[in-house]
Amino acid sequence: MAEINQEEQQNPSILWKHRNAIEEALMSMVSSDDLNLKSMLRYHMGWEDQHGNSTVSGTGKGLRSSLCVYACEAVGGTSSLSLSLAASVELIHNFSLIHDDIQDEDTERRHRPTLWSIWGKPMALQAGNVLRVLADMGPQQLNQNEVEPDVLASYSKILTTACLEIIEGQFLDLSFEGKTDIGIPKYIDMITRKTGALIRSAMHLGAISGTKNPRDIESLANCGHYLGLLFQIRDDYLGIWGSDKETGKPTGSDIIRKKNSLPLVYGLERADEPLKRRIRQIYSQVDIQSDDVDMVIGLLEDTKAPEYVNKLALENANKARKAIEHVSLIPGAYADLEELLDFLLNRQS
Repeated sequence: MAEINQEEQQNPSILWKHRNAIEEALMSMVSSDDLNLKSMLRYHMGWEDQHGNSTVSGTGKGLRSSLCVYACEAVGGTSSLSLSLAASVELIHNFSLIHDDIQDEDTERRHRPTLWSIWGKPMALQAGNVLRVLADMGPQQLNQNEVEPDVLASYSKILTTACLEIIEGQFLDLSFEGKTDIGIPKYIDMITRKTGALIRSAMHLGAISGTKNPRDIESLANCGHYLGLLFQIRDDYLGIWGSDKETGKPTGSDIIRKKNSLPLVYGLERADEPLKRRIRQIYSQVDIQSDDVDMVIGLLEDTKAPEYVNKLALENANKARKAIEHVSLIPGAYADLEELLDFLLNRQS
């Protein structure tokens, strides 16, 4: 396992405390007899480059899997009980990333070429499908003597339901492309599915593996719901105002891709008719030029979209905090969450 470097230790402890243990669980699950498929999977997970050389340059934050282990420990459980579940959550997340990259035709993720841009779309689709199937096998790796059959069934149901919601959310996201009349309620519903469902499920699974208290389990799951919204709302901000050096994408990347992210949806609801016509005219073009990107950013700033997005992110951080205020967590767990909330509100990538 790779050592946690000083830069990573600047991140919230939730994100690195169990990173090596989670990665070990992932490596034990990601296997294949086909060497080409195995190379693709290990490349996407960030363990190898496209030539099969070991690397750690492509690994992601591991937010979802880390939250699963955090939730388990926070209610008094042992982290080992949640590692297979955390790995399953991470595999579902990566399955969705591979398919999203294909659908969006993104050629770069985590500062590296995407899987499909190297091996082609048909092969990448199959690699994504394999990760999805491997995720289903996670609960089966748990000690059958420690986990009751009805609890194992609950694990599988939560994972499958989350996966279905992710797919529904991605379907809605794709259906919104090119439209300029989405509205904030529909948009929030979409990100609740596409991003929020798996983060909620991660904390739900972790809580179930750590306690039998139904109230505490539901509270942590609700906390995950708001963390998911917070994460995506901040992502939407960075998709327009983020630094290309930090995000690996050009400033205004969501505008270039004509994505209906939260700032645009809000801006169109608040803009006067001339502004709406101008934005719609730009979005109707085949290609959006850099001058057009600057113009849309200026129009969104005129509607105070950045302020709205940041305010909504803060509101969801407060809701996440409130969701577990009556739960008796282990010492340090509340402080760890506060540290994570500050990170999610202010992250630059």
